[in-house]
Amino acid sequence: AAQIVPLVIQANALKPDDGSGTLRFRLTASAEELVSYAEVVVTLNRPPSDGWLESIPANGTAVDTLYNLSAVGWIDTDLPMTYRWFTTDKAGHHVVLAKASNSNRVSTVLPTGAVEDGYDLTYGATVIDAFGGSAVKTDTTVVMPYALPEDHGAAMSEARSMLSGAAGSDSFAVQRLVSALATSMGTKRSDDAIEMRTLLVTSLEASITSMTTGSEELTADAVSGMWLPSLCSSALMKLSPTSVQAVQFSFVHTKCPLVNIGDQFRAQCVLARLRKCICDVLHFPQNVP
Repeated sequence: AAQIVPLVIQANALKPDDGSGTLRFRLTASAEELVSYAEVVVTLNRPPSDGWLESIPANGTAVDTLYNLSAVGWIDTDLPMTYRWFTTDKAGHHVVLAKASNSNRVSTVLPTGAVEDGYDLTYGATVIDAFGGSAVKTDTTVVMPYALPEDHGAAMSEARSMLSGAAGSDSFAVQRLVSALATSMGTKRSDDAIEMRTLLVTSLEASITSMTTGSEELTADAVSGMWLPSLCSSALMKLSPTSVQAVQFSFVHTKCPLVNIGDQFRAQCVLARLRKCICDVLHFPQNVP
């Protein structure tokens, strides 16, 4: 009679070492001196490979320069491939540049690169095949800081105008622009700098709220960079209750496993992740007051 035997295997334990891309399972049965076996060969899904990234131009300025990023030469038999673009830095700030799509190109403004590295910015793409196999590739491009007007009133007016224009385009445009403006400011702590950062936070908060209202798919996009573990303690990271309410239901049911422990805790979970998202987009250090 047929027998079903549960088989539990430790995660990441099945890794072929012969380059074949297959795993062979063998069941051996014995009765006294008689031995027999049966085998099954499982073909593994290999992630996309052999590709690289390109940035045109290779250097430019935050806010002003539109960078055309491309993922070139990627090979996979399980099509279509999906591309998720992001930037990252040594402090762990992770900014999603665009909604995941089947296009291997994205045109975007970028945040300022690290001054200590000659303004090199690390950007990257996660390339995913039809069955979820993924590969991550990063590269660098030079992004110089954008120069806002020295007069604070003129700087605020210019920033408001740019943010208003971005709000009418694709759903990630405000996040990209806020990140570019915030990194161009550095870590100044003057009253003028705080007023500018407050404008940026308010604009980003409004963008996240509009992205998540009534759409689980957009909620997943809006919070896709919120999984990083550390949180920003800045007083400027306080969000209004409406922002939390706008994302609470769909976020909890699509991203957060804690769905049975009370609305108050779930709201706190969402708020903490939203704070981290805004901290990342604005490239706030953990200790900025």
